[in-house]
Amino acid sequence: MLDVGAILQNRYLIIRKIGQGGMGAVYEAKDQRLGVIVALKETIVTGDSLQKAFEREARLLAKLRHPALPVVSDYFFETDVQYLVMQYIDGKDLGQLLLEKGVFSLVEVLAWAERLLDALDYLHNQQPPIIHRDIKPNNLKLTDRGEIILLDFGLAKGSTTVLQNTNNSVSVYGYTPHYAPIEQVEGTGTDARSDLYALAATLYHLLTGIKPADAMPRVLSVVNGQKDPLLPAHEVNPRIPISISNLLASTLSQKRDERPANALAMKVALQKAIKATNDPNVLTLLNPTLKLNAVQTSEHQPLGTEQLDSNSKLATQIKTDLAINQVVITNPQPLAQETQLATQASATVVKVKGKNSKLPFVLAIGSVIVLACVLLVGLFFWPSSTGQPISVVALDAFTASKEQNKPTLLSAKEVLSKGLDEPRYYEFIAEAGEIKLTLNVVSNGATVEITVFDEGLKPLSFRDNTSLSLAGVNYNNEQIENTLLNPKKQKILLKLSNNYPNNLRAYRLKLAGVIELASTKKDTSNNTILETLATEFKSRDNPTPLTNNEIINPGHEKDLYYSFMADPGEIKLSLNVISNGATVFVELFDSDSKSVKYTSGTTKLSLSATSYQNEKSNVTILNTSSQPFLMRISQVYPNNLRAYRLSLKGPIKLSKDAKKTSFASLLAEFKDRDSPTVLANSEILNR
Repeated sequence: MLDVGAILQNRYLIIRKIGQGGMGAVYEAKDQRLGVIVALKETIVTGDSLQKAFEREARLLAKLRHPALPVVSDYFFETDVQYLVMQYIDGKDLGQLLLEKGVFSLVEVLAWAERLLDALDYLHNQQPPIIHRDIKPNNLKLTDRGEIILLDFGLAKGSTTVLQNTNNSVSVYGYTPHYAPIEQVEGTGTDARSDLYALAATLYHLLTGIKPADAMPRVLSVVNGQKDPLLPAHEVNPRIPISISNLLASTLSQKRDERPANALAMKVALQKAIKATNDPNVLTLLNPTLKLNAVQTSEHQPLGTEQLDSNSKLATQIKTDLAINQVVITNPQPLAQETQLATQASATVVKVKGKNSKLPFVLAIGSVIVLACVLLVGLFFWPSSTGQPISVVALDAFTASKEQNKPTLLSAKEVLSKGLDEPRYYEFIAEAGEIKLTLNVVSNGATVEITVFDEGLKPLSFRDNTSLSLAGVNYNNEQIENTLLNPKKQKILLKLSNNYPNNLRAYRLKLAGVIELASTKKDTSNNTILETLATEFKSRDNPTPLTNNEIINPGHEKDLYYSFMADPGEIKLSLNVISNGATVFVELFDSDSKSVKYTSGTTKLSLSATSYQNEKSNVTILNTSSQPFLMRISQVYPNNLRAYRLSLKGPIKLSKDAKKTSFASLLAEFKDRDSPTVLANSEILNR
């Protein structure tokens, strides 16, 4: 480790340490000969062969010239330490900005993607090809002019590899979990497609605010017959166009052959995906960068001069939404399509003015009226993408205090969050009596724990424990309820914590009781992150009333929830599955959100099939009282599920809002097993 003020090679004055890892560090230094600030990358090496390898690498890097890559200007050894001198890029990296400001706008990220793909195309076409092997948000910085730069701090932060020649390529950097493909994690060799995977993982994180699932757990999930924990980007953030989400999904494939063949191929695919959005704002703003033919501006002033200003405000709002502590959550609306209508109307006005500036004033007024009508129609009649609107006042735990002695005042009875690295604290005043807490968790192994303290900082006990904790599996929406008795009116301290934040997609805490909330200014602006978190709980909160004792469905990605009332007695469930490896799960929950046990002792009816055969399984429950039930149907590998049928028999009260639905095509799948041929002979001959 170098001390501040140290001078290397009688030239480089160490100013400060930028990053530290197991194999060295990166320093900000001053080149006293040229009078400029540089980045000095230190790597500990031993052995002549490794030193020679680094020397070859340094000479190769020094020849690189690309606007998205820092320039390597010098290279030297001191004892067993190798140093690279590179262009210094000031400012915060995208990983830091992501934590501070939240997700970036689609326009920004797609513009960066094109530039980075151009840089990767340049690297991969060197002789020999250069594989970066550590693309991630923390290795990306913005210059003062807003240009993206791909940095190389991976080794200095303790990567698992030093320098390898794989597939006749020079591997320049190490790797970081969540961004590295499985072939890199297993050490089976990397190529250009490995960098494309890392870039797609980085874009996914920048657009959703959530790190993509690590490659190894993804493989293990598949091996164990579970769903791939990697969610499509548009499900995490509904504002991401499906075409962009699909491109990210294909590039994040575990199989290299299913990814784009090279950076140029991915760049072409990106252009097609952008065109498929049909969003004039995106097309217009990216026109100078991607040179898309979809935007024609020859007849008038370039469309987007005004749109750029408004969209920049929108981008700023999106990125700063995480700083809003209290919001009113509403269902995400298809804003891009509404904006498209408004932009097209504005474009019509621009074109008309460009062709004849002396047209009657009434025409301009008419255009304004048309635009207003479009906006009003969109406001009152635009269909909701998810049905009923969510109108819950909630807090974002991300912005709550991390200090126990300086808690944030609770101003709403609902708190939403994704996985956080540190606990958060809230404070409120509660009257004497019961306080009910309901916790929902959507995770894959992560646990959320809620601890409540009295004014003397002693834990208040729940009915059966000192804290409320809940873990999730396969990103199902799990729920638990519990109450505690507050003996007197006093200040209450609430602690929210979790482990494995990268495996925690969302959690929600609801409080019920006589609680005094802090008065804060209500901010009704939409919050992208909170809207996304809220949608994770919508299906369970609003289950479909059971209108028939038979449910027939093809494979579906999302879990389905049904509600029904049942009188005391035996309830029998029969499940048929026709699949090729897919598994269907059926679970029941009582009015206290507790899992209901079947007579077999299990809480989950699961059934899979192979070769699309019709498999069947039966279970029963003994219901001892009249009560409501919640039923969840989930599955893995829905694409391999042709159909399933669930039949319920017993004292079940069906909803009277029955809707006639035709399942004729799916019913045919079960006909042969339902109506078997009567055996008329002890011998069966077939050809």
